[in-house]
Order: sequence, then C-alpha cells, then structure tokens
Amino acid sequence: MPRTLPATDAPDYTQAESHFWFTRPFTDAYYTWGSWYYPYGTNNNGEYLWHRGSDIQNPQNTPIVAVGDGLVV
Repeated sequence: MPRTLPATDAPDYTQAESHFWFTRPFTDAYYTWGSWYYPYGTNNNGEYLWHRGSDIQNPQNTPIVAVGDGLVV
C-alpha cells in the first residue's frame, strides 16, 4: 500500500531558489537553537571532526517534524 504524507503549507518549489528555509522542527515547548559551542562530530577513533549538521539538543523522545521516515540519533 503506498504511503502518503499529509498536505502542509509549503513554498512553491517549482520556482528556482538558491536555498531552502529550515523550518522549526519542534514546537515552542522545546529548544530550537543549535549547539554553538560544539560544531564537531566524533568518529570511531575519538577524533573531533568538523561537520555541517545542525545539533539541536532536546530530551530523548522529543517529537520532531521530519521530511520522511527515519530515526534521529
């Protein structure tokens, strides 16, 4: 059975844009700012490597808005 996502208000992506806007992934009850003091990720060797992700710390099991199925770790 095909799965469909519910309709949401979204920009018209048929128009060329230089970037997409990052929407609030959490409700007002949760933190929505990134971690400014830890812009690194670690690898299996314990090295700190710069990454281009956005770390937003919240309690485990915080509900988020996502573009598809998956697990946030």
